[in-house]
Amino acid sequence: MTQQQDAEGPGLRLVKCVMAQTGGSRRAAEQWIQAGRVRLDGQLVTDPARRVRQETLVIDTAIPSLPARLTVLLHKPVDRQARQALQQSWPSLGLGPCMPADLQECMPLPDGTQGLSVWSSDPGVIRRLHDRQRPLEQEWLLSMPVDQAEGHVSALRQAGWRVSLGHAREGQGQWRVAGKALAGATPLTVPMRWSAAVWRRQRVGRVGLSPLLSAQVRLAQAFEKF
Repeated sequence: MTQQQDAEGPGLRLVKCVMAQTGGSRRAAEQWIQAGRVRLDGQLVTDPARRVRQETLVIDTAIPSLPARLTVLLHKPVDRQARQALQQSWPSLGLGPCMPADLQECMPLPDGTQGLSVWSSDPGVIRRLHDRQRPLEQEWLLSMPVDQAEGHVSALRQAGWRVSLGHAREGQGQWRVAGKALAGATPLTVPMRWSAAVWRRQRVGRVGLSPLLSAQVRLAQAFEKF
């Protein structure tokens, strides 16, 4: 397709070309591009500011449209950062090869932990997960040697977390740690050494990790409320 030169230089910005071809808004066009639905001469392009000159523009309309408000639940593996894990697992959702740029991680998991990671572009969900007046309850599983746990468990209880032993086998114990905390706070903020501990977040509010296996991802359903 031939593009005319605009005031900013040769060619047109990709976002303008997509708007013209789809008849949609700038925001919708940016979402199409950032979701990996647009190709120039067969090459995937995710930069809305990219200049289009003589290239052939193709928009993949076979991929279902992204919801305007999106919440994604990820089982973050212990050995990867949440964003990296989500990018790698995103294609399994069938919403294009690239996650939208406006998705943000709510209540981020600390490095070295695993479990439920919540990502959203829904303003209502984001506000709820960051509500300092009504903090959501979190539930974690803590695994560590029983002979090292007494001081850690005591510190957690003193900090206001509810701690109960689930089981202990061959010297290794697993505790359920639950409680409400300000947005972003976790039991790991207790000032103790946790070198032998393994942490997995099981639940945020009423939304749980199950049935996701490590590195799996799914869309939150409309009936699921935090």
